[in-house]
Amino acid sequence: MKQNPISPEQIIQEAETKWQDAQGMSQETILKLAILRETIRNLHSEKSWCLASGYPEEAEQYHSYESLIDKLVNETSLKEPLREILDRASKLPDHAEGVTVSTRKIPTELLELLPTEKIERYDRYWEKALVCEAAKIKWEFWKLKAHVQVELASNCEQALAQEIGNQGIILFAESSENFELREGIWQGQWLMIIEPGYDCRSIPLASIPGLSLIPNPPQWTLLHR
Repeated sequence: MKQNPISPEQIIQEAETKWQDAQGMSQETILKLAILRETIRNLHSEKSWCLASGYPEEAEQYHSYESLIDKLVNETSLKEPLREILDRASKLPDHAEGVTVSTRKIPTELLELLPTEKIERYDRYWEKALVCEAAKIKWEFWKLKAHVQVELASNCEQALAQEIGNQGIILFAESSENFELREGIWQGQWLMIIEPGYDCRSIPLASIPGLSLIPNPPQWTLLHR
């Protein structure tokens, strides 16, 4: 059982390491947007643990970092070290009424090809930022539909993300259309952005934990190139 949360400072330090690795890479901006989104998720997870465990004051520390990073969702220049970026964020105005809103615009050519109503959802502003940046640098949009054991769904997505590495980013997962949960098997679909030249179809899906090849094998669909 978990005894103590990961401190906010430790989460930021882990993000700094990934930030430095992305520095100078051709896909630097989109990778750094993904790092910021991941950091937000990690902070939120630890904040939730603190609230559930009766530590409201500690939870506020994570919330402060969350609010700070959320200010960067519309930033287009992320070349400085992470600490300098966070210092710049501290000088930006707070979002109106505490609600984070992405001011980026999804390109017209993607509006009919992607589930934009889901990308535009109020809590997916980081995903929208990633979509817009991917379109800007001409990354591809793919969908993977597959059956997954419910209890291993989280492990499945983590392993999939590790296989993709820096060649792509999972935006979000959702249930497939007309989905019915049967015998602990969930039919899901993942929307991804993939770097051109990387064949995501070569990923050895049979080795991904929890991913089932029955009743139907996983199916890759190219949405936009």
